[in-house]
Amino acid sequence: MLGVVMSTQVVLYVLFDLHPGPLPEYRGSFARTHAILNGEKSFGVTVHYLSERVDRGDIIGELQFPVLSSETALSLDTRAQLYGYALFCEVWLRLLDGSVSCRSQDELIAQEKRKACFYPMRKMTAFWIRQTFHAAPKNSIGSTALFTFHHALSLQSGLSNES
Repeated sequence: MLGVVMSTQVVLYVLFDLHPGPLPEYRGSFARTHAILNGEKSFGVTVHYLSERVDRGDIIGELQFPVLSSETALSLDTRAQLYGYALFCEVWLRLLDGSVSCRSQDELIAQEKRKACFYPMRKMTAFWIRQTFHAAPKNSIGSTALFTFHHALSLQSGLSNES
């Protein structure tokens, strides 16, 4: 026996996510792009607790803002980041002072206050392929878009032959 008395301490980890889209409407990837494609007039950012399933945790805070008529996915992403930083600061202060409250996404869906939709990454890839091979005529901007998309993936994965 070493003669050292150790106290028992409980360490609580709070894990949360700043999601660049309104939940549960835009769970998953590329929320900003899908909002533009869906013709949304408003968008938002959400801070939620992490859970076992992607973007399913209870909502801690959210902030809605209008989608501009000239909006692109990139400009919406930039604006979502700025609104997200402001929301994060607000939620952080509420976590520190103990005034945070949360809302269950499942309850919002059950009460028909929100509609859930999950956008997996493969859905965006399928959209690009569909637009290029089915909707776009040969030698159109769609072919250029696919080349650019494919080229970007090649660069990312190191498959490009360019120096």
